[in-house]
Amino acid sequence: MVRVCRGTLILTLLSLLPVRAVAVDLACAGLRLRTADPGITLSAEEISFGSALLSRVRERDADGIFALHEVPDREVPEGVCSALDARRLASLFGYELVLYGSVEVGTDFVEADLSLYERETDRVRKRLFSKVARGEITDAQEDLARRLIEYASRTFGRDPRTRVVAEDFGGILTVAGLGTWIALGEWKDTVSGVVEGFTGLRVVPVKPLRRGADWLSYLRFGCDIRYRFGTDAPAVVPARIHGFALVLPAELCLEPDRHSVICFGLGPELLLLYAFQQPPYAEASSGVAGALGFSGYVGYEYRLGGNRRFSVGTRATFGGDLFEPLLLQTSLDIYASIRFSTGRGTTPGTSPEGGNR
Repeated sequence: MVRVCRGTLILTLLSLLPVRAVAVDLACAGLRLRTADPGITLSAEEISFGSALLSRVRERDADGIFALHEVPDREVPEGVCSALDARRLASLFGYELVLYGSVEVGTDFVEADLSLYERETDRVRKRLFSKVARGEITDAQEDLARRLIEYASRTFGRDPRTRVVAEDFGGILTVAGLGTWIALGEWKDTVSGVVEGFTGLRVVPVKPLRRGADWLSYLRFGCDIRYRFGTDAPAVVPARIHGFALVLPAELCLEPDRHSVICFGLGPELLLLYAFQQPPYAEASSGVAGALGFSGYVGYEYRLGGNRRFSVGTRATFGGDLFEPLLLQTSLDIYASIRFSTGRGTTPGTSPEGGNR
């Protein structure tokens, strides 16, 4: 007989899942052009400095670290002059990084002074300077692109499949929702489920399971408190049934894109039932019963907005509790969640600023 370690089998199955790299959204706002002398006429290369710089970054970004965006002038008619302007732009369009600054052209020189703003930390993470002779503007763009890619490689990981994106990991989610539940099996002729409400927490580990070219997979661990209300089925003594359940689910989450999450959850459940009966011609009576069981579900979440802290979702659940006879039940829920980050995940060996420790 061949014995297979259950943990090894799970890891092997997970290794077969497709994974994806999450590119970091980098927007280049219209760089402010200045001349050291009013009589200087700008060349086409100097006017298109920002566009050419993005092209150089794209050429050097072999690992696909960045998803590049050039912000049209009409979106920022007054330009991006400060971190406050960059924050507005990042919040409005959901950019993670905004590159802004100025390019000064003199009689015999070109000087670029750029800043890299990060939305999550709400501060400028990197300053970039370059000064070259006026006829060597391409050298300045190459130098800036090289330094920007080097900084991104240190900060987000040289191999994007091993990057840990802070907004995805190292956080706590609060969950709340409503649904309808149905008793199955022998209980369906006794109990008619009406409504279910629940609230809970999810803890997201600092690192994902897998990250690569197509999908992202990771685990979440949580605790749910559920309330279920039901009534007696037809032809049964009138009753009201209240159920209180504590569930400890573990979830396998798959992300096919930046806003979608597919969840598979399973965990133990402790269910307490309180029944109150009021027969037409007899005294009222009540009783309490409890049992252990399990609860599993499959669901879909959609993350809203640029920062993706708010999500809405739906899930179908199925469970069983060890009453006599066995209580089988299913439900269809809708819910909302809010994520609170607890810390920034970084690639081992680098600081949040991107330098080596």
